Amino acid sequence: MARLRRPHTKSRKGCVECKRRKIKCDETHPRCFNCTRYDVPCSFGTDHAAPAAIWSPSGSDGTVRGIPSACPPTSTPPVDPTGSHTASPAPSQLLDLPNPGGQLWMRDLELMHHYCTVTANTMAHHEGTRHVWRTVFPEEGYVHEYLMHGVLSLAALHRAFLIPGQRNAYLTRSAHHYTIGQTTFSALLPAVTSANWRSVFCFATIVIAHVLCLPLQPAGDGSDTATPISKTLELFSVTKGIKTVLLPFIPQINITSLAPLVHSVWLVSLDPPPDLKPSLKYSPLPEDTFQALSRLSNFFDADDELRNKPDYQNTVAVLEVSATQIAYAGVNIEVGAILLCPFFIPDSVIAGIKERQPHALLVLAYFAVFLNALDPTAEVGDRERFREMMEWPKKHVYLGLMK
Repeated sequence: MARLRRPHTKSRKGCVECKRRKIKCDETHPRCFNCTRYDVPCSFGTDHAAPAAIWSPSGSDGTVRGIPSACPPTSTPPVDPTGSHTASPAPSQLLDLPNPGGQLWMRDLELMHHYCTVTANTMAHHEGTRHVWRTVFPEEGYVHEYLMHGVLSLAALHRAFLIPGQRNAYLTRSAHHYTIGQTTFSALLPAVTSANWRSVFCFATIVIAHVLCLPLQPAGDGSDTATPISKTLELFSVTKGIKTVLLPFIPQINITSLAPLVHSVWLVSLDPPPDLKPSLKYSPLPEDTFQALSRLSNFFDADDELRNKPDYQNTVAVLEVSATQIAYAGVNIEVGAILLCPFFIPDSVIAGIKERQPHALLVLAYFAVFLNALDPTAEVGDRERFREMMEWPKKHVYLGLMK
């Protein structure tokens, strides 16, 4: 008997986004279920709309303009003023050329290609999170020009690290895009809404990436503002500032395409709490991290000279939460798990670090084990009890740098 053919269930009139994702669309108007679920624009709600303005390269005057969403022809090589064809320069030569608009366009194409093929894959260990960096960020950038500048600035910063011979040129290009993007980003911060919070969140993540790269950049005039402690303080300040602005929208991340950024960090729920001190045997953290943090907590608890004692105890508790998430991640930890401390550290502890108070610098030293970077010139006081508490972070940061 002939086998009955299975009925065809594909959606033939689905929205553009569902077709792009190759998933079935329920064809609900004015916004289908999938687009509602992932909080992305749905073509059903934009029928007969004019082509949207998307990001375009900088013009010859350094400005940015919107252009219709159509791809420029690629088969015709550049033409000089006399009308004859000229050969396209190799990507490695682009940074040495003058600044006509066409060459800026080519430089940005180089950066975008590098971002999608190389940089994005270095921003995370988990493939789901890499997808967010590789696909979701650029998609948001097509709609929000300032975010695209942030993406290109990150690519240029990465190439500056990979190609020392052209480091200054790429750092200059990175600063160019970052400055343009940050101007709009700063203007949006006081008025974040449900319509723009996604792009603001994405650019805020890029800002944190730039701050984390500060220790790799030249110190400049060698002033105190360029010390590792001050750079770490900037990380704390930026992270907490972003938290304050985006806090009302953070719960929405879990129902958007940005969700992997959170899920890759919070691998285990703390309500109810799991094993509070899991094994760190297969983690980059020292195996005695929880014991060291316990000693630090007892040290703070027994010190009658310490003001704001609950804030310091809370900071140690945050480090323990961070260590717990890292323990469950194994060797493939995401940067976000380390940034829990800057995200939740109390303001009084940050103020203590700024004032170079010994207790606060102890916190910074223990956090340095998580970052594996400590300012060797930092002083935590000349009293023997502080020197004793410094032995653990000094030991493990040194061993980490030797690996």
